[in-house]
Amino acid sequence: MRIVALAVLSTFVAATAAVAQAPSTEAPKSEAELDPLVAKLLVAFGRTAEGAKMPAQARIAWEQVLDHYDLESVPARTGLGWKKVKGEWQPGDDSKLPPDGGSPTQMKLVADAWAATRKKAAALHLGLAERLAAAGEQLRAQAQFERTLWFEPDNAKAHTALGHESFEGFHGTAEQVATARRLREILAKTQVVATAEIAVETLPTQFMPTELKGSGLPFLGARGRNFTWWALDQQAALDCVRWAERAMQMLDWLLPADAKARVALDKSRVQWVVLVRTPEERERLFAGDKAVLGDASPSASRLFSANRFQSTTGGAEWQMHQPERDADYAVGLVTKRCMLVRGAGSEGLVHAMTWLLCESVHARYIIPATVAGGKDDWPRDPAQWLAKLRDLVDRGADMPIAQAACEKLERFREPVRAKMWTFVLYVLARHPDRWPALLQGLTKERPTETEMAEVIRTTLDREVGDVESEWRAWVRSGSRFGAASGLPR
Repeated sequence: MRIVALAVLSTFVAATAAVAQAPSTEAPKSEAELDPLVAKLLVAFGRTAEGAKMPAQARIAWEQVLDHYDLESVPARTGLGWKKVKGEWQPGDDSKLPPDGGSPTQMKLVADAWAATRKKAAALHLGLAERLAAAGEQLRAQAQFERTLWFEPDNAKAHTALGHESFEGFHGTAEQVATARRLREILAKTQVVATAEIAVETLPTQFMPTELKGSGLPFLGARGRNFTWWALDQQAALDCVRWAERAMQMLDWLLPADAKARVALDKSRVQWVVLVRTPEERERLFAGDKAVLGDASPSASRLFSANRFQSTTGGAEWQMHQPERDADYAVGLVTKRCMLVRGAGSEGLVHAMTWLLCESVHARYIIPATVAGGKDDWPRDPAQWLAKLRDLVDRGADMPIAQAACEKLERFREPVRAKMWTFVLYVLARHPDRWPALLQGLTKERPTETEMAEVIRTTLDREVGDVESEWRAWVRSGSRFGAASGLPR
């Protein structure tokens, strides 16, 4: 396998040698001269990636060829699934395009080849941009500087020429710098909220809700300003209330000031919560009062680690988890139940909030062993999530955001969770006034990718491709944009 992979890489090197980076004095003199050179680089890489069983990575190059360099390119059209019908090219079905299947060695070789391709393409664009700028062709030069940054996001010369701002070692547009500053503000605020003293009072057994009495379990309660928790351990009840109140404080701070956005937060939806630790305790809870099951059967309820039901005093919820996850689940519950959003956006917001306040991503509402073939592939560790997600992004193998927004909750896979987690973080910082409307817009029964893409486009007033491209530049490995924002390296 290694011999084959090396042979593929050798073919790539030979094919691109003729268009290696040239001195500035030999830069392309016009777009007509540059486009074939960059197209040749991208086609060579695309063939390399396909030969190494990495067709998804190749498609990144094919899309660039058609969008910017050669609309008639046969390799690019073929690689994107286009077919000739009665002599006319017709786009294919994107859902039927093959995924990457290369070995680790092939993946590494293709990643190196893509890095080399981007470097050479960026140099070509930069050379033409500088030549055009020197000739006074400012609009044409701007377009070339922008293309330089697509291939090399941290190119200082291009950022300077475009008048981009600088923050914490990152050069970017005013909007990007504002995004980095805003996430830094969010991170600083979470440190304050996460360590804030919260007033909580204990509740003795005689104040126990009716629905809990039949279980015969000696629950003890704790009550804060907005939430009440019942648990078999007094300290656990106190701690859960504190974290729930902190989550409410954080959501209240994150929400924009306008009244329409603020109705998305409804603290009245959860009056009290009961926490158990074991399946045996949960069974006693179910047997004690059928109301605790809500609309679910006992067998269906066993698939969940938490579920909402209607009590005699209002909305309530039972939870089952271990002590090390109490904070995460308390924050997750407030985020999921009190924010009037559902679906993939809601899951992303839960993980964003638990990461911000608790530095964890534990909360699940369907037991992972029942999801996606009984396999929970990724450890519940934010650092590992980010590393795995960055690997997917660097290979162009992450799920497009419009597709991720359609993921069914009963099979919500870990790569989608990681994508939605970081996407929501990005939107919180990039669009502080629009994120509630976006997440509410993504709340839809049986959505389609087209519908989700339209929600993103109309709510953020940006093309979905631009949103996705900027998110990738922010989250990718080694991103100065992400580092300036406070994302772990």
